[in-house]
Amino acid sequence: MKWILVFICLGVYFSSCTTTTVPPSQSSRRTIDSTYQKQTIALQSQMDSICASVYHVIYDAAVDSIMAIRKEEMDILVK
Repeated sequence: MKWILVFICLGVYFSSCTTTTVPPSQSSRRTIDSTYQKQTIALQSQMDSICASVYHVIYDAAVDSIMAIRKEEMDILVK
């Protein structure tokens, strides 16, 4: 019984493989677009809070990096 189930599962697995691509229809595109919009709206507040919390760290690191490069350029000009 166990082997029959394994062979059925393997048969379904190998028969479901295909190389042809199926272009999306108009109704599936609408479904994909609406699902994407719903998920984007749901995640927007999370992404905004993550950006707000990480912004200062990244901004400060970028400013420090730019200032270090500019200082090196000024040291080269002075020498």
